[in-house]
Amino acid sequence: MRSIQMSHVCCLLQSARTHCHLDLSSFLISARLELKTRRDLVENDRVLLNPAHSAQQEYERYVEILLSLFLS
Repeated sequence: MRSIQMSHVCCLLQSARTHCHLDLSSFLISARLELKTRRDLVENDRVLLNPAHSAQQEYERYVEILLSLFLS
């Protein structure tokens, strides 16, 4: 009887270990995908923000030129 109980406990422990391993693997895969998604978002932001920054600088330059013409 004791041998059957030990065998059952060993099976439960092995099952828990396998489940934890699968959970860890799933977590790592998910974390890797999230990291890639975040990197893609950062790159997309750069692609969008660089032209916007240039346009803002150009706008400010034109405003300064117009103000200097009207105020002189």
